[in-house]
Amino acid sequence: MKKSAGFSLAETLITVLILLMVSAVVAGGVPAAANAYRKAVDAANAQVLLSTTVNALRSELSTAWGISADTDKNELIYYCARTGARTKIFNGTSEKTIMVQDYLMINDDTESQKQEGVDPKRLQHSLVVRSGEKELDPFHVEYGSVKIEDDIITFETLGVYKREDTTPIESIDLSIRVLNPDFVVPELPTSS
Repeated sequence: MKKSAGFSLAETLITVLILLMVSAVVAGGVPAAANAYRKAVDAANAQVLLSTTVNALRSELSTAWGISADTDKNELIYYCARTGARTKIFNGTSEKTIMVQDYLMINDDTESQKQEGVDPKRLQHSLVVRSGEKELDPFHVEYGSVKIEDDIITFETLGVYKREDTTPIESIDLSIRVLNPDFVVPELPTSS
């Protein structure tokens, strides 16, 4: 009964105080570490999406011909080597990504396409495949402007944005050389 083994009240209070200080440091550092991790993951995903977009644009436009830019609408109009159809690239408003619209007719007369039963909206698709769910795919790709000089197409401020942010996570200025801008599709012989 007379043994005085164990901790005194002062030692116990000092130990509890040290544990509280360590817990406060850890609790403050966890959200900062999670935020840094989230930013690193977003940057990596943005780089992959930007790289995929650059590859898709180069594939789509390097073999195109009859290219013209509508600077008022910020659109690029060309004949696509993939489909042979007159096509345009533009920043989608509701889709919030770079869109491609294939025309079935050689001219741009939307009314004549509607008379033929072609709905131009149905021919639109995203340049880069997206999930379509904002929660699952919070990124979109846009460009600031497009211009053509000589045989080079330049997309200025091609960037990846997160949801409604106005500052891109990643952005570049992309120049694509058109391989054969004067290409003319040979007319197919008609059978009699």
